[in-house]
Amino acid sequence: MFKTASINFLLFVLISYGCNTKHNLKNTEWLTVKFTIDSVNYLSELDKNAYLDFDTSTKLYAKFLDSLALIYVEGSLVDTSNYVIKNDTLFFIQGNRRDTSIILKLTSDSMIEHRLAGVRTYSIKIKRQ
Repeated sequence: MFKTASINFLLFVLISYGCNTKHNLKNTEWLTVKFTIDSVNYLSELDKNAYLDFDTSTKLYAKFLDSLALIYVEGSLVDTSNYVIKNDTLFFIQGNRRDTSIILKLTSDSMIEHRLAGVRTYSIKIKRQ
């Protein structure tokens, strides 16, 4: 019985630890490598073309601090916004505007975000401080 209780406790600790860190972006930096657009989307043709014409040689970074996200293209101005993660949903907050991304997959080295507008962003982790 003691052995079963110990195994159950160990499994509980591992599962709890995994759940708490599953969507932790704090102190990570990501490089966007690709965008895709869903067949059903809410983008204007101009926005849609901008995503689809994304040049992979462009270095688009996302850096996440405690509650601040920094998004920038190498050598350009930094776009900052607060962020909050609830369950598997990432909220970018700029003033009273909220941009919602559903994190479909977040691993130790890759992140796929699916935005409500129909855009999927594929990123790879490049740094953890």
